[in-house]
Amino acid sequence: MTSGACAGQLRAIKLYQASTITLMVPFVGGPPAPGDGFQAWAGCDRQLGTCASKFNNIMNFGGQPFIPAPSTVIS
Repeated sequence: MTSGACAGQLRAIKLYQASTITLMVPFVGGPPAPGDGFQAWAGCDRQLGTCASKFNNIMNFGGQPFIPAPSTVIS
């Protein structure tokens, strides 16, 4: 949040659908008031395909998609 009673608080967005934002955790002190400012950034699902197609940022990809799952380990 950039203004209002919740200014300075950060929250992760759980769902964005039909111009409604659902947060993972509510704001301390109640919900923002109409007219309060905020910034939102597109999230990363840590998938190689999303990094390439959505963000065009394959050079900075930080995921590790080629590491086998723990269940494939032979002991």
